Amino acid sequence: MKKIFALLLSVTLITGSVFVLASCGGKKKAAIVGDWKDTYFTYTFNEDGTGQYDIAGNAMKFTYTTEGEKLIITYEGVEKPEEKIYSIDGDKLIIKATYGSDLVYTRVK
Repeated sequence: MKKIFALLLSVTLITGSVFVLASCGGKKKAAIVGDWKDTYFTYTFNEDGTGQYDIAGNAMKFTYTTEGEKLIITYEGVEKPEEKIYSIDGDKLIIKATYGSDLVYTRVK
C-alpha cells in the first residue's frame, strides 16, 4: 500500500511540475504579445509566434520565441536568428543593447 501511495504521489508531483513549468513560459510569452513603439520603430508580437518590425513604414516580418529573458527573433529571409535580452516593466519593453543605451518601447493601447 505504501509503494502504491508513493508511486501516485510521485506521478502527481511530476505532472504538476510539468504544468507549472509550461504555464510559466506561456505567461512570459503572453506578456510580450501586442504592439510596442518608440519614436521611429514598432514591434508587433502576435500570439502565434509571428510578428512584424516596422521601421518608418518599412515592415519586416519575423517569427519569435522566448526562453526566460531571451527573445529570439528570426527575420523573414534571414537564416540566423537574433537573440536579445529583454524585460517587461509595466507598459515598457526593454531590449538590452549590445552597444549604447537599452532600447525602450512603450505598449500601444
